[in-house]
Amino acid sequence: MDPSAYTDSATWHKILSELNLDEVDIRDNRYDCVVHLVTAAKGAEQFYTLENNSARTEGLELARTLDDAVMKAWMGHSSLQVVDNFSVKNFQEKKNRVVQAVLSRLGLTEHTVSGQIKKYKYVVRGYKYEDKDFPVDYRDFNVEHTYLIDTRSDGSQIRVRRREEANSSIVHLNVVTRHAEIDGQRIETRRTLAQREYDFLRTQADPTRHTVGKHRRCFLWKDRSFQLDTFLKPHPGLVLLETYLESDTLSTINGNGEESMIPPWLDVVEVTNDKKYSMYELSKKDN
Repeated sequence: MDPSAYTDSATWHKILSELNLDEVDIRDNRYDCVVHLVTAAKGAEQFYTLENNSARTEGLELARTLDDAVMKAWMGHSSLQVVDNFSVKNFQEKKNRVVQAVLSRLGLTEHTVSGQIKKYKYVVRGYKYEDKDFPVDYRDFNVEHTYLIDTRSDGSQIRVRRREEANSSIVHLNVVTRHAEIDGQRIETRRTLAQREYDFLRTQADPTRHTVGKHRRCFLWKDRSFQLDTFLKPHPGLVLLETYLESDTLSTINGNGEESMIPPWLDVVEVTNDKKYSMYELSKKDN
């Protein structure tokens, strides 16, 4: 995907055509996690130089433009994490952020080499998915989650997911397992599925839970990746915003004089630690 930032759209799509590749497919299905390191030209300008790379010719402004374009190319990947230069003090801390991002993606949250990267969750008020007047670029998806019967009887949560980008025929299927808690920690693993596997696993759907359907809008803001989910079923109209933030990064929402990491055009209430807003709880059928 990175080359798309260095050429015009017509040339990029010609390359895809000649190689018989689909843009959505190579973005979403090749990698389980994408970690983008923001250029030093944004926030660490004193360390940006052309002297240590003969292939690098762009000055600060062009470097920033290209960095934004590369991030935008990966926008919509289900696990895009961005490591900036404002939440770290030096390059070693930046490298540690990368390792921590991978550990968090694997669910190995008990292993810490950097400030803990945590998923934050917010209820969004007054947002309508149908309103296309959105202040930043975005990608829209239709997503379905189906929880499976826990045959292990150990408290594991297993679900299959179907994810399709709007105006695309490419579908991404996977199975997600949140393993039973050990010492207060849950490891989460994911595996890509073929259509046949997906169809078979869906026959094991938990009859006590709804299939969860959502419209998902993915976007970038302040070098952070966000997912904005509008529930279709159950709880139609519920809107949740999710993002990954370092626990030592300012995440205060308005007030207190601290810079918010949350887009100011969204009216939100944090529910990160409120279990009733977990998808597992939201999927429950009424008794």
